[in-house]
Amino acid sequence: MKKSKKVQSITATKQRHIIPTSSLFKILTIGLCIAVIYILYLDYRIHNEFEGSKWTLPARVYSRHIDIYQGQDISSDKLEQIFLANNYQLSREIPDPGGYSRVESKINVNLRAFDYWDGHAPANLYHIEFQNGAIRQIVDINTSRDVAVIRIEPRLIGKIYPDHNEDRVLLTLDEVPSFMMDALISVEDRGFYDHHGIDVKAILRAFWVNIRSGELSQGGSTLTQQLVKNFFLTQERTFSRKINEMIMALLLEWRYEKSEILAAYINEIYMGQDGERSVHGFGTAAEFYFNQPLSELREDQLALLTGIVRGASYYNPRHAPDRAKTRRDLVLRIMTEQGHLDQRKLSLLQSHKLDITNSGAGTESGYQVFLDMAKRQLLRDYNIGDLKNEGLKIYTTLDTMHQQNLNAIVVSGLSALERQHDLQTGTLNSASVVINPANAEVLAINGGR
Repeated sequence: MKKSKKVQSITATKQRHIIPTSSLFKILTIGLCIAVIYILYLDYRIHNEFEGSKWTLPARVYSRHIDIYQGQDISSDKLEQIFLANNYQLSREIPDPGGYSRVESKINVNLRAFDYWDGHAPANLYHIEFQNGAIRQIVDINTSRDVAVIRIEPRLIGKIYPDHNEDRVLLTLDEVPSFMMDALISVEDRGFYDHHGIDVKAILRAFWVNIRSGELSQGGSTLTQQLVKNFFLTQERTFSRKINEMIMALLLEWRYEKSEILAAYINEIYMGQDGERSVHGFGTAAEFYFNQPLSELREDQLALLTGIVRGASYYNPRHAPDRAKTRRDLVLRIMTEQGHLDQRKLSLLQSHKLDITNSGAGTESGYQVFLDMAKRQLLRDYNIGDLKNEGLKIYTTLDTMHQQNLNAIVVSGLSALERQHDLQTGTLNSASVVINPANAEVLAINGGR
């Protein structure tokens, strides 16, 4: 009898720990409802933030353009200096847009396309001949007709950034070289056109590596996931953020076409840091690292930008050039393996130096005084929010050649005066302005040595 009571007691104890089927169903139902609500919330974020205007854009401040005309007193050497100052590349063949070739006193130049205030000027090839230190003839090579005057596009001299200090040059897919698109897919996400936002095999592989290491050491992210991380989420390496990333990647692919996702990616991806300014997108990266539009870069330069995607700080070509070159060469080898390059072209491209500029377009310090003056005038006529966020193009009267000459004169003149009067270097200072007497336009200004 005692044994029977003990068995009944144990059975009763076990029964008290069994969750009734109805309660389990309720828990699962509540959990499912919470999950659905959370997914709907993420979908709302995607639709609300990704639709329409996705980015605030800095205002871009330009110098005046340069007119070149028949009969102008300018030598071929001086004109070549102007082209080089505008980052035109010397070519031995017929130049592409943004390039020029020279044989003695004859120059062929392919002027860049540019949206002026009075209309769009397409890229065009011209032949310029000189005689006795002046321009004798300008010929439009495409039509074989004489041209009275041509315009060299203005220089980007500065920007007015949004409050979050993100710099971005918006590009359409048509404006991205096909080599870069192929490189991006080959290196970062070969299954981009086949998956629906996540690559299950890559995730399982990364999950196994992370379990073995005990941390998130590998991501397995698709291009869509990278876009979600940069556009919607933080950079923290946690499992909860990774789960959000995967869910939002699936939702993003469900709502939008592959072309829309790629277009957003090329404009959003983080590509480096310039002080407080963060560089986003391939268009801005081309200006920042090479001082040229993306369309004018060589294939090895495009490969470098593709390689930087994996880690903009780690592969920064200015701070770690050897590491950046190794990464660039790896991208080029992958492109060869994928059949986009042959071995001869691979060797040629890998032989190129990085050719990184010292500073990016619009970051030169020689124009700061003029920029400060322009900003004060702009604030009288424009809302500060429009100046910072609407991507305005601001055309000024600054003549870059006059400004460079003025800066040089101030430095040499003050140094000469200090030597003449036996003063310590840096004692004297100056302020000066160059004005066009015909219309009172400020061409150059200097506020100190």
